[in-house]
Amino acid sequence: MSLFRCQTAWNQNFGDGEDQCGQNCLIVCSDLTNGSNQVNFNDNPKESPICNKKCIQEIIIVGSYLGMLRIFRPSIGASGTSQPSDLILEKQLGYPALALASAILRSGMRSQQLAVMSTQCVAVFNIIISLSNSDLAVTCKLEFCFERPVSESLGVCWQIIVGKFGGGDEARSGLSSIGIVTSGGALVIFEREAREPLVIKLFSAESSPLLGSSVAYSSMRDSFIVVSPSWEIQIHKYSSLVKTARDASKRQPDWSVILADPVIDLQVVSQLNEGPGILVAGQRSLTLWQWSGIIKFSRRLPFSPLCMTHHFAEECLMVLVACETLLLYRDGQLCWSSQLPCPVVNLSLIRFQGVPGHLVMLSDSMELQICYLGTEPAMFGTPTQKEGVRTNLTIEEMTEELNRINAKLQAVTTAAPPSQGDLKVSLIMGQRATRGVIRLSVVAPISLLSLSVMACKPIEASPKGVSISSLCDSVEIPLTFTISSDSAPPTSMDVNICASYAQADGTPQIIQTVATTLPLSMLLHPARQPPDDNDEQYKLNFTFLGPYNDTVRAYIPGMQSGGGTAHFSGSFGKMTVECAPGYPSKCSLQSNSVALLCLVGSSVLGTAGLLPSVPKSKEPLEWMLGLIDVLFEKRRHRDSSMEELKSKTYWARQVQFSLLSRYRDQTASVLNGMDTLLMQAFQDINHLANKLVKMNTELERVERQLGCAIKLCCQLVAVSAAANAAKSELLEAIEASVSSSFIHKNWVEHTTSALEHVIQTLWSSPGGSTGIQRGPAVAAKELQPTKLKSILAQMFAVL
Repeated sequence: MSLFRCQTAWNQNFGDGEDQCGQNCLIVCSDLTNGSNQVNFNDNPKESPICNKKCIQEIIIVGSYLGMLRIFRPSIGASGTSQPSDLILEKQLGYPALALASAILRSGMRSQQLAVMSTQCVAVFNIIISLSNSDLAVTCKLEFCFERPVSESLGVCWQIIVGKFGGGDEARSGLSSIGIVTSGGALVIFEREAREPLVIKLFSAESSPLLGSSVAYSSMRDSFIVVSPSWEIQIHKYSSLVKTARDASKRQPDWSVILADPVIDLQVVSQLNEGPGILVAGQRSLTLWQWSGIIKFSRRLPFSPLCMTHHFAEECLMVLVACETLLLYRDGQLCWSSQLPCPVVNLSLIRFQGVPGHLVMLSDSMELQICYLGTEPAMFGTPTQKEGVRTNLTIEEMTEELNRINAKLQAVTTAAPPSQGDLKVSLIMGQRATRGVIRLSVVAPISLLSLSVMACKPIEASPKGVSISSLCDSVEIPLTFTISSDSAPPTSMDVNICASYAQADGTPQIIQTVATTLPLSMLLHPARQPPDDNDEQYKLNFTFLGPYNDTVRAYIPGMQSGGGTAHFSGSFGKMTVECAPGYPSKCSLQSNSVALLCLVGSSVLGTAGLLPSVPKSKEPLEWMLGLIDVLFEKRRHRDSSMEELKSKTYWARQVQFSLLSRYRDQTASVLNGMDTLLMQAFQDINHLANKLVKMNTELERVERQLGCAIKLCCQLVAVSAAANAAKSELLEAIEASVSSSFIHKNWVEHTTSALEHVIQTLWSSPGGSTGIQRGPAVAAKELQPTKLKSILAQMFAVL
């Protein structure tokens, strides 16, 4: 970014915070006042006569989306600033002024008219400006000429073009036509006050754009420059467009070229020695094409421009592009740049105070400025010298001061801790478990930063990935966590963030994964809406995610607005789930009995169909441990049944294959009854396949039940024994083994190994020898999943 700023010669701020303007809402017209005090508009002031010592002065016309049309005649007052009288007309049109254009649009007129494009029409006005003899009192009048509507079937008006399309006698007389580009990809031509327009389809139905395309017109070649939806520049003669107005597929351009990025602005340069040129401002590029299709120059831009303009000075092409920085290119070389006070959406040239080459800039906040290519670098001014302060130094004093500074720098560098890299990533979670912030801080500038956020399903992070082209300072990225409709419980509450970037010298780097745990203690997921609006019949999936105290925080996704109170009671106490209104909701679980935690959990799981309801006559722990043994046996039985079904299916396929191979080349008399045998084999295969699918579904249900039961039991152990952080890790190891073993082929061995590791660790922990023998007294073969009841009982004793 340039450290210089443009010098402002005149400015007007007429925005109210609500009004806005677009890229084509500003035009500059020449105000040529002759002896009859009548304004004459002309694009080329050099060809217009100047009478009665009245100097050439240009006016600025600005439209807005709220329908306000303003005309300015800028001047400088005695104080060197703009005057309120510079605004000579302010009129409410009643419809948005999307684009403006000026040309001779009415027959019998020598002055130009103003064309205002709205959403579905274009209106033409005549502007009359009267001056007094003192040139101080200025009056302006807007006179309506005619209006032409655009059919709604063609889309919304997108761009306006004026020109002498097609030539002819009327064109040679100076009368111009109006062209409207619509959002549906059509060019509507209103030729010389004709009421019925000529509609030209610019694109075929298959490639019709969602928004209007950029179109420009060259009067020297009588051709249109069209940018297609696929970023392709096409050159079409006006006669060719007229012949193929209804069928764009039959049209062939004079030449075409595909661009590398979307087009922001498109202009025709008419004063090149080689003929007209095409100036294209892309999203990150600036290119000048000769009419033959040869690139004259092309430059990459450090920002995405909002607008541009061009003019000739001393036989050289000068191009200006602007966003918050103004870049001036001369013959394709960047020769000047400057900061702008605000983002500019319109940029044009004006003759101001008799001096050509001033810039007219209009911002999106409706601030109008006239600037010239000068700078005022006040920040680089020479500081004033204070009295009594010595400014000259000797060589010895400078050397001593330099050595002192180097010593301080070396001391600070030595005391500083070693750098852990150019990028530091941290995840900060708020009080709500669904909101977080990724904080990025850099020591040195980096580029091509890519972040990926990974969470365990059904928890999803948004956004999942972030890309930043360059980073020079700290930045915070908001992160949101949601829970999908999947009813399977999450196996982990960890969130991992991985970042890759390139250093200043281009070396790629991948930092260590940053991991954190979401502050969720419990997850309640509604299975369906309650029938008859009864709060006590909510169907919830109840999943434990961490150790609990008496009061537990929880997050309820999908709870309807209004909430309610669900009561769960049993022989061991009472627990209440209070749901706050709103979505997502928070709730507080309060219990007066630790053993009730298991009871309530199993009741909710039973209501959701994951586990059978616990009988009130049994202890919760005893019932849960017995249920785990039953579930393990069901899993073994399902595995054996699955293997049996697979073997039967294989045998049926072998029978079918042997029948087909044996009787492939036999006559029809031998094949009597073969269709029946093949059909029977086919039906057997289908029946076995359906059984396999059903068995697989039952296996998944048993695995889900078993996982919920073991997790619930482990959490009951943690709450009952008030496990510390170290022993909580052992319980988490059981949960991890349960989650990973079910998806593995040898799940029995993996579960046995994980449980054996936990018991061995418990035996070797301090204070873990109460009532349990150490060493190899317990063989590995005795630690089967069916013995989980005794293993968890030992865990109770150790904890």
